[in-house]
Amino acid sequence: MTQTSSMFLGDTTNIDYAFINERGNIVGGSIRPKFVVTGKVDPIEQVVVDFSAIKKAIKKLIDDPDRGYDHKLWVLPTSKCAVRWYDDSSTVTVSAPGVSIEGPSNILKVLDYADPATDISDYLESNLKELYPNVSISIDTVATHTFDLMPQCNSGAFSFTYVHGLKNSTSWGCQNIAHGHFSYLSAETTNVAATDTVLKAIADELQETIFAWVANLSEEEDNDAAYIDYTSNRGRMHMSIDTIAHKLVVLETETTVEHLVDYVAAKWHQELVDAGVTRLYVSEGLSKGACTQLD
Repeated sequence: MTQTSSMFLGDTTNIDYAFINERGNIVGGSIRPKFVVTGKVDPIEQVVVDFSAIKKAIKKLIDDPDRGYDHKLWVLPTSKCAVRWYDDSSTVTVSAPGVSIEGPSNILKVLDYADPATDISDYLESNLKELYPNVSISIDTVATHTFDLMPQCNSGAFSFTYVHGLKNSTSWGCQNIAHGHFSYLSAETTNVAATDTVLKAIADELQETIFAWVANLSEEEDNDAAYIDYTSNRGRMHMSIDTIAHKLVVLETETTVEHLVDYVAAKWHQELVDAGVTRLYVSEGLSKGACTQLD
């Protein structure tokens, strides 16, 4: 009889985040982690752990408001030399060459390993041992960036990253002023080659953008900086952005993906129509987003 076995979990959760890069700038990101869970086979149930139970436990740990990874600002070991942070247990101040951020301490996740997958594995192993004390569990994590496209999209998918925060969101994580996404543009089109050329150019222009709602801009005076400031039900959040180091796009609307797709469709309307685009898709991360019809 098998004493140990390994389970693989291919579609457990998505993680959206932001990080401070080596230049001290804030950049958005998304990963879709996949897991291999190895442990002793239970003599009664004849499984390591029930699939449904372990998937829910892993997702809960990754989404944990205080210790988890999702919708957080990550401080990676590779960027720690460019980042300083001060945590008084309730609020945190993050300072880097291109950006400074203040907010509740749970907007931040400090990683011990340069490879996020290793960091996640270590975190999950230690915490799952508490949940399953009678099971010896080890976890291997692989972080992928695979896009989940709608089947009717017949163009390519062109990636870009962005950072934003949603003051009035009912999602606890989305209120974080310093979270972001690794996203894509795709389309339904009558001319794939022309559309791919246009979408790639748009994605290149959107790369590493910070989106802000004009209502959240502070009137502090500084020609080389912009200030985003709002209070959500998580508390006050403030971001000072070096506008020479960053691309800042200010919208008249909140920066939800529903408005981002409208922004892209309006700004590049003629180019998209000329390329044969009939429907434009803008993702918020790897597997969700918004779309709009082009006339």
